[in-house]
Amino acid sequence: MEKVAIIGPIDIVGKNTIKENLSGFECIEITTEDDYAEKLQDVDYAILRTLTLREKALKNTPKLKYIQRWGSGYDSVDIKFAGEHGIPVGVLPGVNSTPVAEYAILLTLATMRHLINVDSDVRAGKGRNDKLLSHSYIVNGKTIGVIGMGKIGQKVAKLFQAFGEKTIYYDAFRQPAEKEKELNITYVDIEKLASQADIISIHVPLLDSTRHMIGKKFLQGMKQNAVIINTSRGGIIDESALYEILKSHKILGAGIDVFEKEPPTKANPLLSLDNIVVSAHCAGNSIDNSVLMGKYCAENILKISKGGLLTKPTLVNEEYLINK
Repeated sequence: MEKVAIIGPIDIVGKNTIKENLSGFECIEITTEDDYAEKLQDVDYAILRTLTLREKALKNTPKLKYIQRWGSGYDSVDIKFAGEHGIPVGVLPGVNSTPVAEYAILLTLATMRHLINVDSDVRAGKGRNDKLLSHSYIVNGKTIGVIGMGKIGQKVAKLFQAFGEKTIYYDAFRQPAEKEKELNITYVDIEKLASQADIISIHVPLLDSTRHMIGKKFLQGMKQNAVIINTSRGGIIDESALYEILKSHKILGAGIDVFEKEPPTKANPLLSLDNIVVSAHCAGNSIDNSVLMGKYCAENILKISKGGLLTKPTLVNEEYLINK
């Protein structure tokens, strides 16, 4: 019987969905990287959520045939080493686009209307803070700048347009003209996006080319009453630069679901600010979406086990597999 390792915590609905759809496999759970040496030796397939699979761990997986990421990001996997050793790495492109897009809106509204601070004031018996509310803004009629126009970025653009938003975007790969027309989006360079957008929502993967792409220069180019929302990866934003811009109130605020180091410690200076709404890298997590995620993870494993092949955009290390 082939063995599947579920690596990192997945909610009970997601785990049960995986196990139900992989009834002919032995499923084990690995909750810490300290267990890799003991438990990865005879694993055929891995479903990876919050932990990492780097070269050191992959060297001790002689039977591993496939790595499935729980989500669309793959910065937690050494895709080059895996590919060079014949191990395909797959993601779930677009499966979590709806919950992430909805969460981006949640963070935007909470930031622009200071929801967390208002909640805290009411709980403390302070009532309404008119000074705070005088710096609140509606979303309607604003310009949203989307960085990364993939599946999630497109969903964000569509949902925000229901608020009467004008949508501009930047991506390393511009959409075809007919797609821009369909989505009602306008391409701009990243400097213009910073200066024109009232709301900036980030939806790019963490790569060498995108690490700290949102730095001091970008943040200083934003409007004073603009907000920046990050539901992608923490390393996209230079946190020290974000701290300085928020501390000096040169932008209205930020809504951050992801950090460079997760979970962030109490020493992270961003947590000392009152113009940032923070979250726990959970934008894509909902019970109903876990059913879909678990189902697609199982489907990909079943396909590989039967000798099938995955293709882009599910397969993310094709170039290394070809050249191995």
